[in-house]
Amino acid sequence: MGTLSQKRKLRGWSVLMAVLAVAAAAAIGELRHRADQSREAQSLLARLETGVNRLDNLAWLALAERGVSPDLAHSAESIRGQTDRMLADLDSLSPGIQAFHRIREQYRSYVSALDNELRLVSEGKPAEAQRANAERGGAASDEFSKLVREASEVHGDRARRATRQANVGSAAVLTAAAILIGLLLWRYDRARREAHSFAVEGKALQASEERFRALIQNASDAIVIVDPQGRIQYATASATRVLGRSPEELLGKGISDVANPEDAAKVQGLLARCVRRPERLASGEFRLHLGATPSRQIEAIGNNQLGNPSIGGIVMTCRDVSERKRTGEQMQRAAALAAVGQLASGAAHNFNNILAVIIGRAELLARQIEGEAVHRGLEIILKAAQDGSATVRRLQAFTRKKAQDVAQPVVVDDLLRDVAEFTRPRWGDDARARGVDYEVVLDLGSAPSAVKASASELREVFTNLAINALDAMPGGGSLAVRSSVEGGQVVVSIADTGLGMSDEVRQRIFEPFYTTKGLAGSGLGLAVSYGIIERHGGTIEVQSEPGSGSVFMVALPVCEPVAEKSVPSSVARRSGVRALVVDDEAMVREMLAEMLGELGFEVISAASGPEGLSRLEGAEYDFVFTDLSMPGMDGWSVARRVREMRPRAHVILVTGYGDTVNLADERARMVDAVISKPFTLTELDSAIRHCGPRSAVTSGMERIS
Repeated sequence: MGTLSQKRKLRGWSVLMAVLAVAAAAAIGELRHRADQSREAQSLLARLETGVNRLDNLAWLALAERGVSPDLAHSAESIRGQTDRMLADLDSLSPGIQAFHRIREQYRSYVSALDNELRLVSEGKPAEAQRANAERGGAASDEFSKLVREASEVHGDRARRATRQANVGSAAVLTAAAILIGLLLWRYDRARREAHSFAVEGKALQASEERFRALIQNASDAIVIVDPQGRIQYATASATRVLGRSPEELLGKGISDVANPEDAAKVQGLLARCVRRPERLASGEFRLHLGATPSRQIEAIGNNQLGNPSIGGIVMTCRDVSERKRTGEQMQRAAALAAVGQLASGAAHNFNNILAVIIGRAELLARQIEGEAVHRGLEIILKAAQDGSATVRRLQAFTRKKAQDVAQPVVVDDLLRDVAEFTRPRWGDDARARGVDYEVVLDLGSAPSAVKASASELREVFTNLAINALDAMPGGGSLAVRSSVEGGQVVVSIADTGLGMSDEVRQRIFEPFYTTKGLAGSGLGLAVSYGIIERHGGTIEVQSEPGSGSVFMVALPVCEPVAEKSVPSSVARRSGVRALVVDDEAMVREMLAEMLGELGFEVISAASGPEGLSRLEGAEYDFVFTDLSMPGMDGWSVARRVREMRPRAHVILVTGYGDTVNLADERARMVDAVISKPFTLTELDSAIRHCGPRSAVTSGMERIS
């Protein structure tokens, strides 16, 4: 726009300059024409004077010859014709010159007198002709010459004045032209610079607009503009991904029509707030209406720009927050699970203390009382307590923190048995209560094979696969868990006879947050399982067809077989060995003291860490058995003080938290062995055997469970 205006201004200046130049040239031409006319009049006057003189001479010649010859008459006629024409020309060149009027009158009088003289001569009256000539005399000729000079001077003045004016006009025109040309060049240069500036600014503005358009069109959020009634006037390309419809499909539709019918009122309320309070942003959430596709949760922020003429609508920024919602729900479930885990861990500790007393007392009674019936009853008690102990261990394994789980040789078949027992409520009692029947088949390898892995992580993977298989059979069916060794790998297959899945679902089954369970699923179980198996150097695959069930296959590299621990057939009695037992639970403390006494130990008991340390100050002890969880001073603190006070004493940590004690912890160097409650007399004897002769520095420790 600026460039066009400058061009118009330059064109106007150019036209003005041309008009002025034409006008000036016309004026100067007129002045020069006048000067030329005056100079021509001067020339005619001179020639007229010459002609008159020549006529005068002819008159004298006629008088002298006393006759008019034909040649003289012809000459006189010719000269007169010339002078008449000169006079006529002068008449047009000398308007307003008074002397010329007198010249014309005197010329006519002079020519008339001359004609009279020549007539008299030709009539033979020379005397009369002489008398007439004398009367005309030379004064008339002198007067005529004087008038000619006056007229010539007037014309000379006119010629000089016109020439001077023309010269001055030319100089003025040249000066004005130079000024105008300078102004024109200055305006042209200014216009050129302004045009260049406008061009640069235009390119920058265009680049800025293109960049802004690219940012808007490629934003992760969808931006739509709606009128006060909610009709969509504009939508960015991101609407296809966020709102599930292309911009072309959205134009003209109501924004509430895009929402789930149940949430249409929320959208209308959002628009109403935008219109009612234009100075504030309004926000809200609604679900999309996508038919059979899983619903999406959309967060919308409205900005009232109805008063902005370049927008003229309500700008709504829409963001898909479905993943954030699912992640938040997953975090809530994880927090709830962590809370349950903490409760379960505390409950397991208490159960382990109770089971430790039951198993320990039952073993002691079995060694002290004779009678087959009594022994059979004690064996039943031991078996029931050991089954309870196994249940508690599975509960602890499920809630164990991953950071404390160390990769070590794990027998996969044992994990699969644990998974079958752990999921028993889902496919057993709970299912039958709902009238659903499941058949669970365990087909495990004949030779147990081990993999180096985190036992709790693999247990989580297999448990998740088993639960997914049960969920895929809501009306019941068959679940088959098989293991085998193929080509240096342990292969586990978990097959169900459920609904199966399409090829599209099968290809996306391991994507994070992808779920076919709707709000009931987090979409993280199989994604996490995939990461765990991949981290262990294995693979996980799935085979499935709609209506034909699914088979998940996990392959893990085999590691060196687990060495079987040799368990002595009987416990050894010792003599002269002193032991200090520190435990805040009286029944556990008394049971452990009696079991050690059965092994030949001389036992002193303490109900707390400080009490145990005070007893340690007054006597030497070969073994110190300390509980891990005690109020005031825990087992690690007791072990540290024992190491300082009695470096050569063996320290055995007794805990009801199972395998949650991290053997890689630096504190583990302070103890010689860890015994998990509940334990048998044989396991207690094995821990004592492991300690061996005590040296000043402990070389290692063992977990007894």
